[in-house]
Amino acid sequence: MDTVDALEQERRQAKFRQVEAEWRRWREDLPPSGPDRPTAAELTALLDELARQPDLDRFRQAWSGWARLSEPFPNGGRRLALNTALQLMANDPTAFEILVDALRLPTDEDEAAVKIRRLHETVTRLRQGSQPAPNMMPLIQSTFWSRQAPDAWPALWTDGELILQQYGWLAYETEPVARYLTYRRATRALAPSATHAADVLSWYSGHHPFCGLDLSLVERCRENAITLGEWHARSGYASPEDERAAAGNAITLRAEMNLTNLALRRRIELALGTDLRQGSMSLETSTSPGRPYRADGFCALYFPSTGAPGALHSLSFRIWVTRDGVAVGLHPSWVSDNYNQSGQVAESQLPTDLCFMRVLGHGEDGRIVPGDRRWPGGQFLVGRWFPGTTALDRVDFADDVAGVAEALRPTAEALLALSRSDAEPPADVSDPTSDIDPVATLADDLLLDPSFLEDIVGLLREKRQIILYGPPGTGKTYVAKRLAEALAPDVERRMIVQFHPSTSYEDFFEGFRPQSDGATGLSYTLAPGPLALLSEAARTQPGDEHVMVIDEINRGNLPRILGELLFLLEYRDESVRTLYRPDAPFSLPRNVLFIGTMNTADRSIALVDAALRRRFHFIPFFPHEGPLADLLRRWLEREQGPVWVADLLDMVNAELRQRLGGPHLQVGPSHFMTQNLDEVRLRRIWDYSVFPFIEEQLYGDWGAVDAYRFEAVHRRFRTESEIVGGPLEDAVSGDPWDNGEP
Repeated sequence: MDTVDALEQERRQAKFRQVEAEWRRWREDLPPSGPDRPTAAELTALLDELARQPDLDRFRQAWSGWARLSEPFPNGGRRLALNTALQLMANDPTAFEILVDALRLPTDEDEAAVKIRRLHETVTRLRQGSQPAPNMMPLIQSTFWSRQAPDAWPALWTDGELILQQYGWLAYETEPVARYLTYRRATRALAPSATHAADVLSWYSGHHPFCGLDLSLVERCRENAITLGEWHARSGYASPEDERAAAGNAITLRAEMNLTNLALRRRIELALGTDLRQGSMSLETSTSPGRPYRADGFCALYFPSTGAPGALHSLSFRIWVTRDGVAVGLHPSWVSDNYNQSGQVAESQLPTDLCFMRVLGHGEDGRIVPGDRRWPGGQFLVGRWFPGTTALDRVDFADDVAGVAEALRPTAEALLALSRSDAEPPADVSDPTSDIDPVATLADDLLLDPSFLEDIVGLLREKRQIILYGPPGTGKTYVAKRLAEALAPDVERRMIVQFHPSTSYEDFFEGFRPQSDGATGLSYTLAPGPLALLSEAARTQPGDEHVMVIDEINRGNLPRILGELLFLLEYRDESVRTLYRPDAPFSLPRNVLFIGTMNTADRSIALVDAALRRRFHFIPFFPHEGPLADLLRRWLEREQGPVWVADLLDMVNAELRQRLGGPHLQVGPSHFMTQNLDEVRLRRIWDYSVFPFIEEQLYGDWGAVDAYRFEAVHRRFRTESEIVGGPLEDAVSGDPWDNGEP
């Protein structure tokens, strides 16, 4: 386990106290409620009794009452996992004894590790298909433990875990024992009660309030400014400790600024009168590998772009933290043929009490230099300067930010009008998004773990071709397109094609095509296809990545389509004589990357031969595991939709995995990722998109088909969200559409 020095621990505790203060204010506004959880004494007495005399019915009776309460089991996934485990244990007394022992309070971490491991192994042995999910067991165990000893044993809430990981305060772990114990240590280090810390962090993740900027931000920038200077002097960090400290500061800066974006985005949009897109800052001083960690941090909200989907406009509204203070205002990377025009426009529209600030390069003195009401030349930011720590640790700083945005609205409109001219950016102006990490920005937008997308990019650059595979509706094509846009922002550097059974080598690479020559009729000319065109573009721009997205790659006859190109996918430094150019050697440029998508609902992944498999990395996209697990829940929470729909989909997918013998025929979350999801939309989506897919898989088994009509699924979900054998509630907790019908 990495050790944390006293200063860093003090900084983390101070940030937690900021969040805790807002949590307490939120709690004060809640209406009073009665008892909503079993007491520690009641829970301990029950588990002691069951340890002496195992009685599944007795446990079911008690659990039935607790499961209907808002606490301690608010998450439907935990309820469903425990319900399924209890069903399987009905005929296995030994497994039930292991469960009861696993829910009893451990004396120390060694005993906790044994309990977690034993229950995980037991459920892995008992499960049918993939249910219940063994990785849910530590979440359930920790919930019981937290009710028995809240100070020592926190409940593992995945959203609170995510916050800790975003700040760099918790390593990402998949092994169950390591996952829980590292989480326990991280929460215990923040507050006297680990359960209290976990509850506060979970609330923070779900509500995204503005709690004031972290008081340590300016000091972290100062520390990194020192090590950045040393890095440039020696072309590297003085020690591994310096590098780790710089990385930790940069990660905390990015997390704090990203969460500030989430908290203040809507207020800023209202003040500026437009929707904005979030950009996530790069941790390093550039997106090139091997660069030092930055000594500043910002949150950037970009104005709508008229370019390619997903592209960022050059004009952004920023909150920018440096070693000397905090700047708030508009930052035009370029909006015209030179900075002179944009500077003059901003100067003519400068509101009272605001000023210009020079934007310097990384490692230059201060990064942001406040000035006066005259354009200082070069890159600039126009807005308000808060020296030192005057902007930090203040909840009312949100009012200052909104006030600056409102005052700058006419300035923003004038700069946007200037950018809509036909002018091109000058050659000496850097990419307006060079300070932005495109992969992290995309991860924020897609609600995916940045490390997952970074892994995809790493695999893509390693082998130069990958395939995203999984059931329909899991977002494979959407992610592939957005990833291509992030890696190749210029539309001329990317292409998308879709394979189908009649796609040929001539369609994809090159072939003879008829052409009318007027006088003599038809002639045939050798015409390039998408791959030949992209390869030629890549050859003229060897320093830039070019991306080919191949949708439904397994629908085509791959040996027929690729031909000798299959060899070049693996051997980029060699050339071959192509079918129609036997006298002209052809090589595939190293900077051409391929992202394929493969729908596995028809099990066609099994038909991919070994030669193709060797040339591609295959990345699974399944809704029940990995980074896509809980994606629908995260999206519904962000869009303030009916979150219980995610639990219903989890139930259906668990049934389909068991009934159909694997994960390839599940229902993807993208079906339900629609704005303003209400009862009418949900039923329409189910009846005309989801149900026909399930009906096709179960064709002929009409009893099973009828079980997946919406009314039957909804009724079953209401039942299974409660303990099997317990009383049926009139509605699922949080279900606003239930009409009380049986």
